[in-house]
Amino acid sequence: MKEYLKELSKNLKYIKYELKDNTYYVYCETKTKKFKHPEKNLITKSIKHRYSRIVDDIPFNGKKVKLIIVVKVFAFYNLKNEKSQFVESLDFISDKYKRSRRTKRLEEYILDIANLGSAISAEKTLKRNGIKISDTSINRMIKKNKSHR
Repeated sequence: MKEYLKELSKNLKYIKYELKDNTYYVYCETKTKKFKHPEKNLITKSIKHRYSRIVDDIPFNGKKVKLIIVVKVFAFYNLKNEKSQFVESLDFISDKYKRSRRTKRLEEYILDIANLGSAISAEKTLKRNGIKISDTSINRMIKKNKSHR
């Protein structure tokens, strides 16, 4: 499992995994120690709090994979009347706002299967592989990633 995570990102630290109901739950956290303010030239090591984020990844040994990632929220205490808390970004999430529930490599896997046929046949194939996604979502992904076709 450690190698599986290293392929995804070098910034993830493996904690443990569990196998429940045909799904691997991989627990990990980011290795980020300090955070640079996006607009100012400030760096902080102060962590306000942490939270867990669940992200789906490509199947492993024929089983679904859910990553439970501990993400840090960094704080800048010397800023007045400005946003002072920032969540670290995950480079392996494709969404611009980092709200996605899928990794980039899972989206690429879905698009590769969708390119072999229609969205409906891709949906059936993916469901057999343990990935729950609708044909509408597949079509939206294809539209968003026109360069993939």
